[in-house]
Amino acid sequence: MIINTLIVDDDQEVRNTLTSILESVGYLVKSAENGKQAIRMCETSSFDFALIDIELPDIKGTELLRILKQKQPKMVKIIITGHPTIENAARSVNEKADGYIVKPFNVPELLEMMSRLID
Repeated sequence: MIINTLIVDDDQEVRNTLTSILESVGYLVKSAENGKQAIRMCETSSFDFALIDIELPDIKGTELLRILKQKQPKMVKIIITGHPTIENAARSVNEKADGYIVKPFNVPELLEMMSRLID
């Protein structure tokens, strides 16, 4: 089964690293550098997963969660953050994030979480 994944992060190095890791284990990956680009992509393509940075230049990741939930209700959404706070975690849960990963992330942990959530 091909798993279509969207990476939303303003840091190109993070997008490139995640793309490389996920493609190496068989995921089909597209990336967006901001919320507007991610929303446009979700209007034209279907995704199984979204990895969303909580701090984007144009929108909070938690707000993007809400928008993407409306556009693609079945998509699994994981917040990734370099700014872990109780407030960010609570907002992510309130907006129905399926997972929450702190940068720099542990790759096996991320892949295990994704595998568990897709099942």
